Amino acid sequence: MDKRIAAALFFAGSLACAKPAPELPPIRESIGTRYVVSSNAGIRKSPDPAAPVINSYRSGEAVSVLSTKEDWTEIRMGDLNTGWVHTSDLGEGQDVLPREELKFRRAPSPIYSTTKARGLIVLLAQVNTHGEVESVKTLQNTTGNPQLEEQNSSELKKATFFPLLVSGRVRAFEYEYKIEY
Repeated sequence: MDKRIAAALFFAGSLACAKPAPELPPIRESIGTRYVVSSNAGIRKSPDPAAPVINSYRSGEAVSVLSTKEDWTEIRMGDLNTGWVHTSDLGEGQDVLPREELKFRRAPSPIYSTTKARGLIVLLAQVNTHGEVESVKTLQNTTGNPQLEEQNSSELKKATFFPLLVSGRVRAFEYEYKIEY
């Protein structure tokens, strides 16, 4: 038998015995797009605050949503892997706008520290379509002074904004308010 024919038969026989390549799992369909509203959203391996952080996204970045579970949202990352982000770190569509595009009608009054506190307080206001602050949540307080946090939160609750008009429609939005001491 010709060496070339023998080699071809050997090659064909070895291909027949080879294991097929494993099938890749199907790429799951996205159920929507959300936008990161926190300054640095940690993406975790599982929907648990103790799970390791495997990636992070900055404010304004878009993410593909795959599912939700209680207070967590599963997202697809750029490498097609998935991770979990706390839902409070995400906002809807164009409601997440750069801070400079939002205008106060009545700005919060400044709160001065009498204790010489140093640090940063970051508050997140939920603002309705009329520009009224409906609720305020503390994202960060490195001053160690809960009284300063409460006073600034109280002032932000009194603030009002000019309504936000996006594509001809008035929208509710979130506003991140930072105070440095």
